[in-house]
Amino acid sequence: MDRRHLLSTLTTLPLGIASASVAAPPWLLDVIDVIPYGFVQPNGSITGVMADFAQALSKACGHPIETRLVPIARALQNINRGSSDLTILLPVPGFDSEVQSIARLTQLEVEVLPRKGLVLDSRASLRGLRIASLSGGADYGMIADLEGVLHQRTNSLSSMLQLLRSGRVDGVASVRHSLRQGLLEEGMRSADLGAAFVLGRLDLNLWATARFAQADRTRLAEAAGKITRSGQAAKIVAQYANNA
Repeated sequence: MDRRHLLSTLTTLPLGIASASVAAPPWLLDVIDVIPYGFVQPNGSITGVMADFAQALSKACGHPIETRLVPIARALQNINRGSSDLTILLPVPGFDSEVQSIARLTQLEVEVLPRKGLVLDSRASLRGLRIASLSGGADYGMIADLEGVLHQRTNSLSSMLQLLRSGRVDGVASVRHSLRQGLLEEGMRSADLGAAFVLGRLDLNLWATARFAQADRTRLAEAAGKITRSGQAAKIVAQYANNA
């Protein structure tokens, strides 16, 4: 090989390697610290419904996504202020008007879990009953807007279930995954309660901060479509529904 050609090759090769190896900076996605949506495994990794969706989206669009486990209030604060790029949440109150949903990933069932002996077979069967739900939850309006229902506001899933166990309410309403996990944490059994009634469904959405580029929104929307159409989204939800 010509010496000048060899020197030229050795001079330019590292630059070529360096430019090819520069990876795109990861998008930061906040996962809420609520089982089964997001939690830390014994090995320190973040897992759960929303963490699995983040991993699936990253693979589908070919861009790295870094997850961070935070309380729901912090997730809302970060996405509103631009301290995170993305989050996955139900349409809870608190989003700034400039924060827009990129895509719907799936739908989660909202159910009413009644005390034992109480049969719920329609919305009409809820009339006259006292039903507790989270005041800041995405499902709040579903109960608050029902005609003839006595709505009991609560600040936590634990206090809501304690009201049910003590008989101070006739039932509790929330997303199915949350209720089932709450029962486990409170040491309550489904067998000691009535059959659940599905009140409706809520969209689980991918949200982006206001400064997120439109081209990247399009990429993620296409990725969300892929994992939805392939059935992967349904499998993620079913996995944790079976564990709850």
